[in-house]
Amino acid sequence: MKRIIILAIFLTALNGRIAMAAEDVYATADREFLDADLLYKYSDIRTDTLHFLDRQRSKVTGLLESYRGSSLFYEIPADGTFEAGHEAHLKNQAYTYDQATCIMIYTACGEKDKARQIIEVLRKEFYRPKNGQLGLLTSYQCDDFSEGKTLIMGGDGDRIHVGPNMWVALACLQYIRITGEGEYLPFVIDIAKWAYSLPHYAFDDGQRGAVSMGSGWGPDWSKTYSTENCKDYYAVLLILERMYDQCSDKVKQAFDERKFTGRQMGEEIKGLERWFKEVGYNKTTGGFNGGYNENGLDETKALDTVSNSISVIGPEKLKALGIDPF
Repeated sequence: MKRIIILAIFLTALNGRIAMAAEDVYATADREFLDADLLYKYSDIRTDTLHFLDRQRSKVTGLLESYRGSSLFYEIPADGTFEAGHEAHLKNQAYTYDQATCIMIYTACGEKDKARQIIEVLRKEFYRPKNGQLGLLTSYQCDDFSEGKTLIMGGDGDRIHVGPNMWVALACLQYIRITGEGEYLPFVIDIAKWAYSLPHYAFDDGQRGAVSMGSGWGPDWSKTYSTENCKDYYAVLLILERMYDQCSDKVKQAFDERKFTGRQMGEEIKGLERWFKEVGYNKTTGGFNGGYNENGLDETKALDTVSNSISVIGPEKLKALGIDPF
């Protein structure tokens, strides 16, 4: 849910083309989304949030530990008792999804340097080959670098999935939007182009649909298509396509240098929309399936596949696709 809230703020921040100061973006958000009782507390909320994030930051890597301060106890639901745990699988873990969220919050709160520090670490890591693959792993160790100052794999192993990579792209796009600095646009384009190069779901007529999840231990991710991951990718493509169509020649030059064209983005968007309509959407439940894999349709009901649809695809487009937004 935190990712959906951040995305809503992110899309609000992207409604124009001229860079806005973070405080101006949030002043608008305050008026639109906060009731009177909360409005006056914004400054305190900002201070408390930054204090919490700063407490999680590693002085070694600059990444934030996702679960620092988590309880050492866990509940036994059957009898309501608690047992001592060791949280070994959570300790010192920096999940990529969470790093993207932190970039967004630091940027929106005017802490540009702290946002940049995380982006710089992740940008370097993205281009480092891992088992012959580019991309960001789903988790890293927070407080350790290996020799050569590269990040050490986290508890999630060598999984490289589309979703976390797309959220880093979205965080960088928010940074570009609020600061007006385009330094990270080529990085975002490379993330999108990386997903474009992955195996895709193929319709009977040959059109490409959903992008596969990626690689790493577990099932064959090259044949697994996640509705959530595809919507993350779709959100990045929509923003990049709009930038390509509306922005300056200098911006278009970044796309040209990366050989990622408006035609490619447009075709990818159409293919994803078709997949959402014909495969992802569940007419019986009125929601979305979890995705598609080697065993066929995954009809898991997940909240993010529905809430993401409203914030990313939008009610008007859903209706145009024959999907009832209500």
